[in-house]
Amino acid sequence: MKGITSCAIIAALFAMTPHAYGESELSLNQTLEPFVLKTYGHQYSVVLAAGFWAKAGSDVTVTVGNGLLQTLSGVVKVEPARLPEELVPYSGGAATDNVLVEVGTNVELPNPTSYYAVDGIGIREQDDQPCYLSLWGRMVDPRYRGNLAGRKVGEFQLAKCNVKPEKKFLKGKDVSVGELDLTGGFIRSVRVCQYGGPIGGGIDAGELKGIRILPAIVSRSGDIIPKDLKPEEQPTLVQPHCAKDVILANDQTGSASGWDHWVSCPADQVVTGLQVYHREKQITALDVRCKRVGWLTAPKEPVRDLLGY
Repeated sequence: MKGITSCAIIAALFAMTPHAYGESELSLNQTLEPFVLKTYGHQYSVVLAAGFWAKAGSDVTVTVGNGLLQTLSGVVKVEPARLPEELVPYSGGAATDNVLVEVGTNVELPNPTSYYAVDGIGIREQDDQPCYLSLWGRMVDPRYRGNLAGRKVGEFQLAKCNVKPEKKFLKGKDVSVGELDLTGGFIRSVRVCQYGGPIGGGIDAGELKGIRILPAIVSRSGDIIPKDLKPEEQPTLVQPHCAKDVILANDQTGSASGWDHWVSCPADQVVTGLQVYHREKQITALDVRCKRVGWLTAPKEPVRDLLGY
């Protein structure tokens, strides 16, 4: 085929059991630029339709059989170049420590972590201090939608939270791509609303007081398409003390209130975790951790439990 330097069509010997969400054919009509490595797959059949063009230097693999769309191991966010006046890599207030919270952190899932990506974030407060964060998500492969409400795929609680197991967190809120009614939508970008003030505890400590997200859509072929939204369309959670109409200047370092800058995955990746910045009693800032999506061999059908996949 003209323009293709490497295009391997690999047929699996054993196909997966037909699934209720399956479709009989995947049609590829993308144009792939040079030096792009792309993997496509489908349960039953793949066709190269009019408009498909793998330019010289690209590398395309197509599989048919026992595979699933999954996040690719070893691929994480590459930090983009930032404006010189941006002094910190995260969005939010000043911190003294940080921890990685990703799919699979402190939760049990019925399937491998590579099957999931993040489509929602939850925050809980105690005594006006945000001290608990949850990640919500679902399987990347659109054939396995599971429970439309999603499931908790990761969580983190500060040691100083001091919330008894039988006591609910106060002032808990969530923000989710599910608010947008997007098929295949996952989080790509995150922005934090902080309440500013000097480090010293309490409410005047640059605490996380709001989260705003932007999505990307994962297609059946595994392409990731960022979706821009107007500010009024962006899924948002706000707690008291978020100056929700204020956009901070790029040189703010936790001493003012309002929305800090966006932290985003590259255009071809979605969120699979968050770097959570904090001090002793409160979460202050977030950064995204991201992966690409591709078609990988799956040894068996995904497992479904009472919450879905």
